Amino acid sequence: MLTKLKVIDPLNSVTGMTVLGNDTDNLAVSTHAIYGAECVEFDKVDGAANTKVAGFYKTIDVNLKEEEFEAWDKLTWSYYVSATTNIDYMYVQLGSTNANYAEWRFADTSMTTSRWDLAEVEIGDIYSNGTGWDPSNIDYLEMGVVFDAEGNTLADMRVEKLQVVSVTPVRT
Repeated sequence: MLTKLKVIDPLNSVTGMTVLGNDTDNLAVSTHAIYGAECVEFDKVDGAANTKVAGFYKTIDVNLKEEEFEAWDKLTWSYYVSATTNIDYMYVQLGSTNANYAEWRFADTSMTTSRWDLAEVEIGDIYSNGTGWDPSNIDYLEMGVVFDAEGNTLADMRVEKLQVVSVTPVRT
């Protein structure tokens, strides 16, 4: 079987990225990366936004329809966090806008700490908002970490290389 892979964003630059609010701080490029020389890093602080979320969004131009990915294929990204004590989940949103998207969640119970690891979720395991997403026309990317409480903080969260990978389904 031929494996298909589509890099959605290498996450090695903050160009074009905007923080989700003042509960996200220090959005920067880090040289503590796994695939290349750089990755994206950010902190969750207790800012005035009073949210449980830290992360960023950006405009992209991606077409996943042409690769003909299936619902069992995986959306993956590498991540690094020093603790999961106050984390609820990490997420990725892909869609046409910040109001029309599909969201994938990676639970804290699946996360490891103090080392790079791989987050992977099935494409078909989505939460939908608004009109959902059109895989042939993805213009919006948002990534973040949702915490248990607004006052929770965590420094130096890192992400790198958001991609879709085909997998061979297990037949029983």
